[in-house]
Amino acid sequence: VLTGLLCASGGLIAAWKVAGTDPAESKPWRWFWLAMLVINLLGLLATQSRGPMLMFVVGILVFVGIERRRIIPAVVASGLTVGAYFGLLTLASAGQEAAVDLLRRGSTGRLEIYGWFFKQMSGWEALFGRGMATTATVAEEEFGWFIHHPHSVYLTQFYLTGLAGAFLLAVLLASGLLAAMKLALAGESLWLALLAGAGAALLIDGGHAFSVFSVARLDVFLLAVPAAMAVGRVRGREVRDP
Repeated sequence: VLTGLLCASGGLIAAWKVAGTDPAESKPWRWFWLAMLVINLLGLLATQSRGPMLMFVVGILVFVGIERRRIIPAVVASGLTVGAYFGLLTLASAGQEAAVDLLRRGSTGRLEIYGWFFKQMSGWEALFGRGMATTATVAEEEFGWFIHHPHSVYLTQFYLTGLAGAFLLAVLLASGLLAAMKLALAGESLWLALLAGAGAALLIDGGHAFSVFSVARLDVFLLAVPAAMAVGRVRGREVRDP
């Protein structure tokens, strides 16, 4: 998951740079960013991690909605890379198995895990959680294997801090999204793509939103950095142009 999230972030940054590079004036740089996109996407596909894949797809959809024609080269390069990746695996008699495995894994028990954590919450615990020091794990006796974390940043937040903490997290993310949307409408769509993509991925992956010691170790950066950058850049523009 960690490698996949890094590759998804790198791929989205590269795609944004492709869209923002004038092919007539900076052709070498355009090819450079296309190469970076392909390399990061290959790394993402190799992880076979669906959370990071969801992050990349959501981010690309944001670019498509905002950048429109400018993002077409990045979309075409992404499509060709995915096709070539599974094509080469098919030649090696592994492509079909890899594709089927992604579908066969389904939710990988996530729905059952989510249900177990929700059942633990009632009364005051639902309002204020079980405490930040609580270990959000499930014993092996419950499902036949040890669950290291809830596989959702938002569920973890709810489990540890209840509705109160989940609401505060939602407020922080909403402020970041609003700022990112303002920047996107002004022509700077990167932060919205990163934040929307990470927000979607961490719905089904990750551990704790406010700890660098969570299982994925990137949760706090994936959410906080794009949100903080968006808010800071919007504030900076307001100061310069009151």
